[in-house]
Amino acid sequence: MADSAGNVYVADDQTETLTKFSPAGKVLWTIGGGQSSDTDLTGHFHLASIDAHGRLVMVNDDRQRILYIDSSGHKVDAFSPNFPAYFPGGGACEATVDAVGNTYVSGCGPLPTGPTLVYDRAHRLIAKWPGTTYSLLASPVFGPPGEVFALAVDRTILELHIGLPGA
Repeated sequence: MADSAGNVYVADDQTETLTKFSPAGKVLWTIGGGQSSDTDLTGHFHLASIDAHGRLVMVNDDRQRILYIDSSGHKVDAFSPNFPAYFPGGGACEATVDAVGNTYVSGCGPLPTGPTLVYDRAHRLIAKWPGTTYSLLASPVFGPPGEVFALAVDRTILELHIGLPGA
């Protein structure tokens, strides 16, 4: 995954690390690999997205937690959605954040992947999208203001217009 400055993030399952490289290939920082006493930073990482604040949003597969990592490699937030209840036999693979800070979490594993869950900035579940017409294969992707796209289970690309409680 790359950010807008051209930095590249690499999750290595063998070493259980996440490394940020500059556009020139220089290692800027590494987290994981037993280098931290913070259990959120140990395990296998699933890179998901970069939010509007430049934070890396990812899933710790082993801990089943959503992590927010700032551009300096520091954990700034984390939470545990109720994965077993919503993603039996799998876990969360995708996490994206919209412009107002809501986090969208989608499952992985055998299809169907389960609902897309939406959490507010305080990590309260505010919506879930089981799909009446379409179930999402991955969390929505947020582009320029007002643009939202997602990939449906049937591989259809959807342009979404999202209305959430309290919005």
